[in-house]
Amino acid sequence: MAREFEPVRFFVLMGLAAFLVCGVAVFCTHRAAHGRTAEERAAYEIGEKAGEQAPRDAKLPTDAELNSKVF
Repeated sequence: MAREFEPVRFFVLMGLAAFLVCGVAVFCTHRAAHGRTAEERAAYEIGEKAGEQAPRDAKLPTDAELNSKVF
């Protein structure tokens, strides 16, 4: 036999589901910021600044060009 629809229970469960989904979304978006080392964050910042200073028509080097350079 089918149960009677209970609006209060429905809205409470929908609220809990929304709270859970939002919590997972926040966890997934912020977990990368906490899991990075200081060196990784510094390297990202250096790359970000280099990208801002690069000319608009600049091209990335190929793998062969990167491997031929001696540092």
